[in-house]
Amino acid sequence: FQESWAVSVSLALLLISDPRCLASTPNMVLLGMFAVHYAYRAFIYPLRMRGGQPMPVGICALASLFCLFNGYVQGRLWTSITIRSLGSAADRVRFISGVAIWLLGWLINLDSDAILRRLRAPGESGYKVPQGGAFRYVSAANYFGEIVEWCGYAIAARHTAAV
Repeated sequence: FQESWAVSVSLALLLISDPRCLASTPNMVLLGMFAVHYAYRAFIYPLRMRGGQPMPVGICALASLFCLFNGYVQGRLWTSITIRSLGSAADRVRFISGVAIWLLGWLINLDSDAILRRLRAPGESGYKVPQGGAFRYVSAANYFGEIVEWCGYAIAARHTAAV
């Protein structure tokens, strides 16, 4: 639920955007990267989960506020405030590298989530150690994937708001 604010607000800002920002392919790619991540987290991931623990209302409220704010900042950035250009070869290399790093992180995240979902059979409890994928290299591959994603986003965006 709380992640839905990030994608909803950022995409709603398209309705009041600056046409010059919408004409910028890098702006739309960056907004798309942001929206894809949060659409997955808000709408797809929860439907794939089995069970889970209830979340305290206070934590949900604070997470919702953060996602609302972040969605607004990222949405305004790419729809009204700045136009990300790829005027030089260095700009293009940084942008493409950032997008590739983001995609790698997103794929690590998807794979890690799938490994964690398959970790226990329905009704089974107890601790199990995830195996395979990025879990071969790090103990929290899902978080590692998120870190890689957002580092790629920051590299591609080259804006302090993306950090």
